[in-house]
Amino acid sequence: MGQVICTTIEQSKKLMDAGIDPHTADMTWHYSETRIKALEWELKPHKPIFFEGDAVKRFDLISKFGNDFSKKMGFKRPDYDAKTQFERLYGKDVPAWSFMGLLKLLPKHIEKDGVKYILRISWIDDDDTLYYVNSQNKTLRFERGVTPDSKDLLDSLVIMLTWLLKWNYISPYKAE
Repeated sequence: MGQVICTTIEQSKKLMDAGIDPHTADMTWHYSETRIKALEWELKPHKPIFFEGDAVKRFDLISKFGNDFSKKMGFKRPDYDAKTQFERLYGKDVPAWSFMGLLKLLPKHIEKDGVKYILRISWIDDDDTLYYVNSQNKTLRFERGVTPDSKDLLDSLVIMLTWLLKWNYISPYKAE
């Protein structure tokens, strides 16, 4: 398997379904219409662009300038409002999280039955392991090969985050 640098589209959707705020993503899978299916999705090294704040102002200007310019030049182009322009350019984009982006979302410790468990990450050869351990060395463990469907350490992070949310060890994340 090649080097994994961020969540796949499927992993990203799984995280958002579990309650992770897409505004916490640090990368974007950008969709472009093309005849070549393999070129439809491109990884962008920036946060996703949402239709809010400055994006609304920018697309209002673009649509006003574009529509006025088209009319003056006699182009036969349909008028698009700012929201439609935005949807055409970014509407299918999917937030993505890098390894470090996911790591920042993991709590450094959790509590279970009044006992504090501390996050540990271990890289030894091909045995990448994530787990929480308490002072008596009892673990809540997630490992590649042991965690169902885990392919690599990044996948283990996704599984761990969704598990922590499902069992209310953490609350759904919101961007700060």
